Amino acid sequence: MQQEIDGIDTRILNMKRQLSSIVKEYKFDFVQAFYTEFKVAKSEYLDYKAARAEWEKTYGEKVTEIL
Repeated sequence: MQQEIDGIDTRILNMKRQLSSIVKEYKFDFVQAFYTEFKVAKSEYLDYKAARAEWEKTYGEKVTEIL
């Protein structure tokens, strides 16, 4: 059982190292900086969805997706 726990602990450490290197590829200094940006982007997206739903409710038209 302890050997299995040790193996899982090693996998977790490796995953944390990989996550750190991934965010650095995208020009973030550390993982927390990525999460900060992510939370801001997510909040803005939720605001957009709410505004879009309000528009559709008010004007009865679907908003065209712009990608």
